[in-house]
Amino acid sequence: MKVIASLLVLFVLQALTPDVGSAQLGGLTKKVKKAAEDQAAAAMPFTPLPAPEFSDRVPEITAERLGQLLKGFDAEASNAKTAKAEYEAWQKQRDQEEAAYQEAVKAYDKALPGYTACRDKFMAAEEKASAANEAKMQKPLDEMNTEEFDKYMEEVARWGERLAARANAGTLDPATDPEWQRYSKEILALKKEQDRRMKLIQAGMEAELERERTEDPRLVAACGQRPKQPPRPGDGMTGPESVLMQKGSQAANLQGQDNSAPMILARYTITRERVLHWVQSKQRPSGMGFSKDEIAVLEAQAKAVNEAAEKMKKAGVPL
Repeated sequence: MKVIASLLVLFVLQALTPDVGSAQLGGLTKKVKKAAEDQAAAAMPFTPLPAPEFSDRVPEITAERLGQLLKGFDAEASNAKTAKAEYEAWQKQRDQEEAAYQEAVKAYDKALPGYTACRDKFMAAEEKASAANEAKMQKPLDEMNTEEFDKYMEEVARWGERLAARANAGTLDPATDPEWQRYSKEILALKKEQDRRMKLIQAGMEAELERERTEDPRLVAACGQRPKQPPRPGDGMTGPESVLMQKGSQAANLQGQDNSAPMILARYTITRERVLHWVQSKQRPSGMGFSKDEIAVLEAQAKAVNEAAEKMKKAGVPL
């Protein structure tokens, strides 16, 4: 290669040059050697690891997504100077929220036993009332579910069959036949008794439905609202770098199926890590997988990506 040949010539010149200025020449030699090594390495073929299984959480790097990611990189670099102050302000607020939470927990723990005792007493009475309503419904049914009642119903049925046979034979005149009249009175009495029992059953059902319908408001009237367990403040951030990750995530706004804030942040974090690995590997990734299409997208935007990463580095963004 021309660069390597030039380097060899330089080595020969260095050997023939007097000691005066050798330190400066040595430094220049190292720079030229490194440049030659970099160019030689860049000329060698490389094969990245297989691409990951793309998903809603691990999106494929496309030209559109890379453009969005670079907006996130720019946001991180732009907010690097204020990230520490923002984190400290957040931490101060978080400490205040934690203190308020601890006070709320004390109040909750104090109120809960009294409410629980009242509720348990109320529910015991409700169970008793429910059992009474069920008994009201069950009693008329039980009275009809006896041997004596079954025998009576069989007798009435046979009686009706006999009268039907007489009617078919033409020997029954309902207007004058005394047996028919007795039978009719018995059927009427039986119907009245069935109606009475059905009313008792219906009354028990309605009482139970009303009890269930009014149970919650009556519980509130008796015991008040159930004390609410206070929600613990979220952890949110672990340091200034968390502030920058959130700023970058919001600016990039990598959308998918689940567009909740945690999922958008996860998408940004993973895509960011993959692209920065590509940069830090000098565009020859070996420890992380990429698809051919992803490599093509990154190489097409190599200048913009490297400039964005360098801007982040100069701003002090942890890479």
